[in-house]
Formats: sequence, structure tokens, C-alpha cells
Amino acid sequence: MIRLPKVYAEIMASTTPYVLLYGGRLGGKSKGTAILSIADMLQNPYTDVIVARVTYGSMADSSYAEFESALEDFGPYGEEYTLKKSPLRIEREGDSGTIYFIGYGGSNTSRTKSIKTKHKIKTVILEETQELRSKRNLDEALASFRRNFGNNVRVFVLGNPPPIRSHWFNE
Repeated sequence: MIRLPKVYAEIMASTTPYVLLYGGRLGGKSKGTAILSIADMLQNPYTDVIVARVTYGSMADSSYAEFESALEDFGPYGEEYTLKKSPLRIEREGDSGTIYFIGYGGSNTSRTKSIKTKHKIKTVILEETQELRSKRNLDEALASFRRNFGNNVRVFVLGNPPPIRSHWFNE
């Protein structure tokens, strides 16, 4: 059985396209958005999900692992997905959706310009957003993803507020 904190149930019932989730580490943001995006894919076949963070190298142990755990929570429905390691992605059976894991920002801000998905994007999860150097990096990534947006897209911006008040994420 899948149990979500009340805030995620409210988000799931909402039609708000952009959702900012911030708070301390281990707050469940990654797992909660993984569950929401998998549920969305199950209800909307032939759609894709983008999971992005500044450091691609750490995704296997973080974002990807959270999705793997969330798929286990879905029981038999989770068995519709196959986990791939190179490049990191999770494919739904029957070519009916893919979860892509990509890096964005960092030293190579053009990484998202060439993103191509098989289907229209239903969900975007931007993790550890406070690690981006500037809001411009975020805006560029969103502009790249927007070209592949489908209907009723959800964009989750996740972050841990930096201690420096003047950091762009705190604005």
C-alpha cells in the first residue's frame, strides 16, 4: 500500500502546474514526487518524465534509487517498469513511457538543449535546485523541456534552502 503525506495527496488533487517543494534533507520530497509521477504515468500512458539535477554522477544513488523504491511500493504495477543503467532511465512496458534522468546546469549549461523524449513530457522533477549557480540555469532548462511538454504538465522544483539569504533560490 502506498502512503503519502497529506501534502502530496493535496498536490495530486491539485491542477497547479508548478510546485515548489523545499525543506530539510530527508524530508521525503524525492520519494513523494517519484510516487506522484509514477501514478501519473499509470493514468496517462505514452507520456514521459524528466528527473534532473545538477550532478548527474550522483543520480544512481539518489533520484534513481528513490524511483526504484517507489516502484516497489506499487506492487504488481511497478513490475511494468524496467530499470536501465546506461544511460540511467526507467522504461514502461509496451514502449508506453520512459523516466529520463539527466544532469542540468553545472559547468555545461547546454546539456538540456538536446533532450529528446519518445513521448510528450507529463512530469518534470528538478532536484536540488539550490545547487544551480543562477536562476538563469533553471530558466534555460525549463525552456528546453517545454518544447516537449504534453497536456497538464507538472513541474516540481525541489530544494533545500541555502543558509545564505542572498542566494537566488531564497528569493
